[in-house]
Amino acid sequence: MNVELIYLAMLTLSGFLFALGGTGGWTFASKAWRRFGIPVALGALLISIGYSDWRTLGYLAGLTGALHLGYGDTKPWAYKFAVGASYAIPCLFLGWTWWLIGMPVVFLGLFALSNWKATEKDVVWKVAEFLIGSFIAVTLIGALQRPW
Repeated sequence: MNVELIYLAMLTLSGFLFALGGTGGWTFASKAWRRFGIPVALGALLISIGYSDWRTLGYLAGLTGALHLGYGDTKPWAYKFAVGASYAIPCLFLGWTWWLIGMPVVFLGLFALSNWKATEKDVVWKVAEFLIGSFIAVTLIGALQRPW
């Protein structure tokens, strides 16, 4: 199996499922795409490249829990930062990467830009959701490059 193709699948699926999970108006619980779809997809892809031990389970359990945290407009910025960080922290089961620091910065930055009047038309929230979801995979891929 070509690992680079798996990485591309991780980036694409994670971004797509995160954005799909933020799409309202569905009778089928749309948040499930984000909360369960991303861990299932990433888990299957991790297993396909040989990651199938307790560390992978720890990562997937942590990510599933993190994806259940709400971060809407009414939440304080410190809470939103914690949510962004929680998307990266489960990667510590697998390894270290500097992308761990970037995840909450990207999360907050995209959230702020999509809500700021001067940039809200440029940083469409659906695009921001896709980028946040893809960045979850960026952090994972980075951790896989520097395993414990």
